[in-house]
Amino acid sequence: AARLLRGLTRAAAAGLTEITEMGMRRWWYLDALHRAARAAPLPARVRIYLASGLAEETSAAELHDRKAASGPFVRLEGVKFYADGWLVPRTCAMCARFADEPDDGILFQDAGRLARRIEPLAAAGWRIATHAIGDRAVEAVLDAYEKVWGADRAAIAAARPRIEHGSVIPAGLADRIADLGVTVCIQPSFPVTDAAAVPAALGADRAGSAYPYAALAARGVSLLSGTDYPIEALEPLAGLARLVN
Repeated sequence: AARLLRGLTRAAAAGLTEITEMGMRRWWYLDALHRAARAAPLPARVRIYLASGLAEETSAAELHDRKAASGPFVRLEGVKFYADGWLVPRTCAMCARFADEPDDGILFQDAGRLARRIEPLAAAGWRIATHAIGDRAVEAVLDAYEKVWGADRAAIAAARPRIEHGSVIPAGLADRIADLGVTVCIQPSFPVTDAAAVPAALGADRAGSAYPYAALAARGVSLLSGTDYPIEALEPLAGLARLVN
């Protein structure tokens, strides 16, 4: 609990009034936050997405009760899934093989399996976010979301499912995201820290499809800006400067 409070104090000092924990894996984390919040107001609010494994191994009744016990400073909101890995180690799932590797990454689960896992949680009112970095993973996530909600944009808009990262998105895929109304949570630090990896991994012909934030915005895609802390910088001004520049 003391370590969590130190982290929230640092977040507040950086100007953040709320942080989102994407993928809480153990209930003791939430219990520690609740105890701290009962003792004194937290330095910043905490919004939590459960790791999919924790959500699936917990009974529906307990999930309901824990969500209902949310207070003004700590709130359970959604569940996070994973569709692939990361660009730098070439584990994100790509539609074509990497320019410098003889494979196309790793797709953790296909659209059918992902949809079957998402459906009961979405039906219970949990918001859904799925980590997808490569274009093949993004396609699988969109396919899964269509299986869960259909092509009903109003239903998708109400549920607000998210793609976390969406690092490699060619134009056609960006159009599909916009048409469905799926939100993309981007990390402005990635294009900076991955600058050397992108041309090597994707080659000159596909490098332009990496981190296409302006193109997504121009199509009307709903974007959120996140930090991916502690991998990247926590301070929001650093993230905003990287986004603008």
